[in-house]
Amino acid sequence: MLQILSRKHSLRLSREARACIENDGIVLMHLARGLLFSANRIGARIWQGLDKGHSIGGIAAAISQEYGIRVDISEQDCIEFCQDLCDSGLAAVRES
Repeated sequence: MLQILSRKHSLRLSREARACIENDGIVLMHLARGLLFSANRIGARIWQGLDKGHSIGGIAAAISQEYGIRVDISEQDCIEFCQDLCDSGLAAVRES
């Protein structure tokens, strides 16, 4: 069943996920599926926030402040990226 994400959600990263973070972005691998994904610095920043247990809204607020962009735009970008992570099996919604 498709979960609609919001700023309030937190995600847990899959045990099957491996990440390599560099200055210009992140490369993610899903071990069981053998698939590689890549993202820019913002994607890496989102991944790091999720890894620390932060909510999507918390991550978006930090990115908004760091990069001087509107928080609503940051939230939408974070939600879309997190939805892609969930759809690919790299993350799932953390149950409260």
